[in-house]
Amino acid sequence: MRGLVRSTIILALLIPPILLAQSSPSENEVKAAFVYNFAKFISWPTSVFQTAEQPLNIGVLGEKSAADRLMAMVQGKTANNRRIVVTGSTSINDLMKSQIIVFASTSETELKTHLDTLISQHILTVGEGDEFLERGGIIRLYVQDARVRFAVNVSVAEKTELSVSSSLLRLASDPGKPRSGD
Repeated sequence: MRGLVRSTIILALLIPPILLAQSSPSENEVKAAFVYNFAKFISWPTSVFQTAEQPLNIGVLGEKSAADRLMAMVQGKTANNRRIVVTGSTSINDLMKSQIIVFASTSETELKTHLDTLISQHILTVGEGDEFLERGGIIRLYVQDARVRFAVNVSVAEKTELSVSSSLLRLASDPGKPRSGD
């Protein structure tokens, strides 16, 4: 019972109050809220940030509307005492200084190439495709039973030297067996 209460509280923290106040946020708004909140539950190696004032950069690769939604969501917000900056681009090279890269729309060939390149970086990768985790992504967002859910590839996170909070892992679905409608 304690675990259920704790998980409910953590899940409530994942959804910003602005979305809770809306009658029904869109799927894309919920996904943007998840991305914003993932930043709060990930720890990067200390070498990633040069100064305590350096912002946390979220790059969005692909469609501009995804970057715009995320920018609107995080404007003026912080994660782990760092101001959040969102950059959108169609080139992975423009986003290499990001701590998080969201794959908004990428071909399967490009996705595999990009993820292979990023495995040697300290970058949290977030995407949506069925094989995103198998190709080397770290967090996959998906919809099941009309709810946005996520799965985490812990082994890739470890290879990139990112630490995923146990609280976040408890809420994640098994990447091979997403939870059915609880």
